[in-house]
Order: sequence, then structure tokens, then C-alpha cells
Amino acid sequence: MSPPGRSSRPPQPDTGHNISTIPEDPDMITADLLTTKNLMSLQQKLANQGLRLSICASDLIGKSHEELVLLLIQLRRSQARLRDAKSYYRSRLDDSRDNEKGYQFR
Repeated sequence: MSPPGRSSRPPQPDTGHNISTIPEDPDMITADLLTTKNLMSLQQKLANQGLRLSICASDLIGKSHEELVLLLIQLRRSQARLRDAKSYYRSRLDDSRDNEKGYQFR
């Protein structure tokens, strides 16, 4: 049990503030620092792009059959896009290797 007056949930970050940027090196010029961005807008931007690096089993618990089917469809489409990109870049790489064979030193 949590102490009185305290929530059992971990504290959530305040998303209304800017991300603070600090220099990595004490001699670093302030102009070299990246601009700060509002965390909420950054999260929305990443969410809109559909970026998700991992999913765990607990994320799937409680999902309806329809939600799981839609997730599977999304994953298969993503897999197909990756497979197409891999095929495209592999063929480009093979083409460039074939072209390099014509340039031999004499």
C-alpha cells in the first residue's frame, strides 16, 4: 500500500514544458546546441508518424479481436514495405557493383 496522500501510480512527466538542452562539453558554444522543442508537440509528431519501437504482451491484453486483427494487418503492411525497400536497395546495390566492375585500373 502507498503512504497516505500519495498515489500508487508513478509520477507522469509534465508535458507542457520544453525539453532542456545542456552542453555535452563545457567548452561547447551555446549556438551549437539544438533548439528545444515542446515535449507535447514532439510526442504528437512521433505518434502521428506511427513510430513504435516495440510492443509487449501486456499491451495486447484486453484488446478486442478486431483491434488485434487491425494490428496484425498493420504489421503485415509494414513488413511488406520493409521487404519492398530491401529488394529495391539490394537491386540498386547490385547494379552499382556491376557498374564498378567496368571501372578497372590498368
